[in-house]
Formats: sequence, C-alpha cells, structure tokens
Amino acid sequence: TRPIKKLHDAAMRLAAGDYTVRVEADGKDEIGDLARGFNRMVPAIEDQVRVKRELDIAREIQQHLLPKAAPSLPGFDIVGQVLFCAETGGDYLDFVPLTVGTGAGMAAVIGDVTGHGVGAALLMTSARATILAAAEAGASGGELMRAVNRQLARDAAGGRSMTMLAVILKAESRSIDWMSAGHEPALLYDPTTDDFLELAGEGIPLGIDAAWQYTTEKLTLPENAALVCITDGIREARNSADVEFGMDGVRGAVRAARGQSSDAICRQILAHVSAHLDGRVAHDDMTVVVVRVASI
Repeated sequence: TRPIKKLHDAAMRLAAGDYTVRVEADGKDEIGDLARGFNRMVPAIEDQVRVKRELDIAREIQQHLLPKAAPSLPGFDIVGQVLFCAETGGDYLDFVPLTVGTGAGMAAVIGDVTGHGVGAALLMTSARATILAAAEAGASGGELMRAVNRQLARDAAGGRSMTMLAVILKAESRSIDWMSAGHEPALLYDPTTDDFLELAGEGIPLGIDAAWQYTTEKLTLPENAALVCITDGIREARNSADVEFGMDGVRGAVRAARGQSSDAICRQILAHVSAHLDGRVAHDDMTVVVVRVASI
C-alpha cells in the first residue's frame, strides 16, 4: 500500500496548491500507470489555474472600464447596467460627454460583439478606445460611429463584428439623434398614451464594411417618456420551455414600472428576465440602458 499512500500524499499537496509535486512512476503495474497519469495531470492543472487567474484579472479590468455611476445630464434621468455571463464579455456600455451645438450633450452607447470571452472583450475594448478618442477630438455622433467602424474593420478577425446603438442626448432641446449598426431596436415608451415606438435602424454591424455610411435619425422625446436600449441577451433569454423573453417581455416590464425612475425601470426589466429564466443560467451577456425624460 506504500505507493498508494504516496499518491494520496501527493494529491493532498496538489490540492494545497503545490504544483511542483511529483511521484515515483517506475512501476510496470496499474499503480505505476496511475502515478505516470498523475505526473502528467499536475502541469495541466497548473496551466488551467494560471488561465483562470488571468481571466479573473481581465474581468477586473473590464469591469473597471464600465461606467462607475449613472451620468448626469439636465433634462434626463439615465441609468445602465451590464451583466456578463462569462469571466469576460462582449457587451459594451458607455456614456460619453459631448458638446452638441452650443449646449451640453451625451452619447449613450450600447454594443454587442459576436460571441463572448477574451476575444470579444478585446474587440469591445478597441471600440471603446476609438469612441473616447473620437469624442475627445470633437467628433459628432455620426463621426463616432464611422470612426469605430473603420477601426473594427481593421481589428476584427475570425468573422467577428459588433452591433451598436448610439443615442445622442441633447440637454437643451431634450431631443435625440440616434444611429444603429445592426443593433436590437430601442423602445420609446410614452406613459401618457401607453404606446411604444421601435427605433430600428438599417445599418450593418461594425467591422464588416469600413466604408459603410450610417444614417442619423432625429427624434423629439415626449415629456416623461422612457427610452429603453438592450442587447440581445435580454430578448433571447430562454426559460426551461425554451421560450424567449422577447420584446413583449421588455414591454411588460417597462409598463410594470410606469411613471417610475430609470433605475426602477432597469431593475424591473432585469427582475422580469430573472423570473423568466426561473433559475436557468443566462448564456449571453445582458445589458440595459434606460433614459427617462424629466418633467418640465
């Protein structure tokens, strides 16, 4: 039993984090085979632990890139939240201060890289850096979208692309300019009429065609209206019966928080999605942005 005892002791050292441990593997019997298998297993486990640690660091860095708090812009109540399904994700959320004409403005940007994991996170980081640099240089909303499209067309590999919705909020007029690069439609809810308007653009995802011209749409927002932007992880969340949450689920959640703050609407949407999943694990990142027009 001595060789078995040595294997047991080595396994305990491995469990305690000692990846230098090895056992004698000279035997020609099954115990010798087991010892050789153990010695091959140790470096493989060490590699997996190292990758896990690096992913944890990458997740920490990516979380640091997300907005730390709800932004402030006169006339608007704004909130956003990202829930990653893996260590690192491909969803993107940012609020970028802009000068719109002679007044203050802000770009609320939401995006989704194909797939998730480290590759998607790196492409998302490239998009973020491009948007911030373009905004710093005084770019308009349309220029922001074109700049990130050109950059991703250079950076994207393996068929990756990124959908994006950029909403330029104008404090002075309480109106918006918006453009979509193949992203999920935004919903504009008017609590006075209980009506929803879908904002669905015709642009293709970013990174496919560097020369694509994205169309800017303009819209005046009704008082107390709520603009809801999501990534497809919200709409495609499936329950145990394989039924999608869908846009009807989003509409129901928004109606349930009628007249409340953007934060309450956001929390209501995520609560409805969680109830729909009924304990199932989400298989895609989920991001929500809610912009509510303040009362005049």
